[in-house]
Amino acid sequence: MQDIPGAMERIEWPMSAKVMRKWLAGDLNYANTDKGAIRGINQDCKPFPSSMVDTTMFKLAWILKYPRAKEKFD
Repeated sequence: MQDIPGAMERIEWPMSAKVMRKWLAGDLNYANTDKGAIRGINQDCKPFPSSMVDTTMFKLAWILKYPRAKEKFD
């Protein structure tokens, strides 16, 4: 598992590698259901801890470089 971020970087997926490193370094935290994931509820029926929520990693400018995202945004 620890080798996955390096592999992602080698295939030029730097943001995926960044996310994976954050995930591997974080506390055990997962949603049991799709509804839990949507609502931000973890395996203990509590909100995801703030350390596991990142609202800054992906900038809108980066996302809009992808035609499908740009089309939906526009």
